[in-house]
Amino acid sequence: MTVDNDEILVVGPLSAVELEEGATTGAAATAEEARIERFREDTREHRMRIAEEAQVRFGRAVSWGAISGDTTRLFTTTTCRS
Repeated sequence: MTVDNDEILVVGPLSAVELEEGATTGAAATAEEARIERFREDTREHRMRIAEEAQVRFGRAVSWGAISGDTTRLFTTTTCRS
């Protein structure tokens, strides 16, 4: 979690993707991106509900991101940088 004057950025690790033995770096990156995108879509409503409550309570925007393997993706951040 990173906090600045305007934003709370929550970035969490996801479970590792399972790859076949000998998978290329490109295949791993593609699988990690897909894992993050699936998480983003599957948790959208829940994350937005949490963000709305936190924004009222803390007076800051709440943004999200995820890490899978070597891939980090920030979804909605505007000011914080991890």
